[in-house]
This record gives sequence, structure tokens and C-alpha cells, in this order.
Amino acid sequence: MSLPLIKTPQINFNGAYWTLQHEIRFYLLVFVLLLLFKKYFFYIFDLITLFLFFNCIQRLGLNNILNFDTFFVLPRTWHMFYAGTLVYRIVKNFYSPKLFYDLVCLVFFIFAFKDKFTTGVALFILVLKFFDQRIKELTFLQPLFKLGMISYSLYLLHIIITPRIIGLCVRLFSLNNFAILLVFLFFALPVTLFISYYFYKFFEKPFCHRKI
Repeated sequence: MSLPLIKTPQINFNGAYWTLQHEIRFYLLVFVLLLLFKKYFFYIFDLITLFLFFNCIQRLGLNNILNFDTFFVLPRTWHMFYAGTLVYRIVKNFYSPKLFYDLVCLVFFIFAFKDKFTTGVALFILVLKFFDQRIKELTFLQPLFKLGMISYSLYLLHIIITPRIIGLCVRLFSLNNFAILLVFLFFALPVTLFISYYFYKFFEKPFCHRKI
């Protein structure tokens, strides 16, 4: 008589990790642009946005040589990143003659892509910029500022730490779904945040403002 197989529960924490390969392509694109066109970095962004909007690569019949859209995974995501760069440029050049050009790009973005959510977020951030100092002084927001500070370290580490903690607890104690949720909230999450904070402090922070 054969014994029944015991199946270990499989926990899917983030089904969107297939996007990492696309992130690598995106980072590669930005790195190459910085390396080759550091002085004209944002103008190249404007040019890429125009290419995507008018779909120039396909019109020139070059899609068999290099599918510009697909290789860099730009059509659905680039405009969101571009909106962020526009916010940065407007804030940086607020008292500069370049502001007019940045505002023209913003108007083009709003009417070309018609993404109400991204546009709303970008404009909301621009409005908040005028209240920066007051917002920084709000006590109840300090935990969110800390969380934002370590967010990239948390992004890098959580997939390494959290599943292993919960997987170990499931194997040791045969937990049900509700118990797994409790383990996550009161043990795995605090441990992950703690490790991410010190990872940020000793590994990420020393390089944050270093000129390369």
C-alpha cells in the first residue's frame, strides 16, 4: 500500500515578477542614454516620446530590423515614466527659462496620451510641491516617509525574505490561510522591513548622492 503524497502549499506572493526582464531592458535603455547623451538626456526622452506617439519606426518600415516598441516594452509604460521626468524638470527649472519648454512638453503629453490617471498624479505632485515644507512637518506622515526611504531596498529584498519565512512556518506548523496571513502581518513583514532598513542604511544610502 503506497502512502499518499504530501503536497507542500505553494504561495504566490507576486505574480507580476515576469516584468523583471522588461525592467532590465528599460534600465539598459536609460543607462545607454545617460552614457551617450548625458547633456541632452531629457531631450532624447522627448524624442523617444514623439517616436512612440507618431509610430515613426513602423512608418519607416524598420520594424523587421528592430521592433523599437517591443524590444524596450515602451508603448504601455513609457508615458508614465515620461510624466515623472516632466514633473522633475518643471520643479527643477521652475525659475529658469527652460520652464516654458517643459510646460509645452507637459501640454503635449496631456493631449497626446490622454491618460487621466497618470496626468492627475503628475499634476497632483506638482501642486504638492508648493507645500513641501508643511507636508514634511506633519508628524503622522513620518512613517510613510521612512517607508518611502527604504522602498527600493524593500523591493529588492522582500521576495528573498518574506516567502522563506512563511514557507518555513507552513512546513513547521501546517498553517491555514488565515494563520499564514497573521504570520505575514506580525512576523514576516516586520522582519522584512527591519532587514530592508539596515540594507538601505549600509548598502544603498552611501551611494545615493555619489557622483559617478
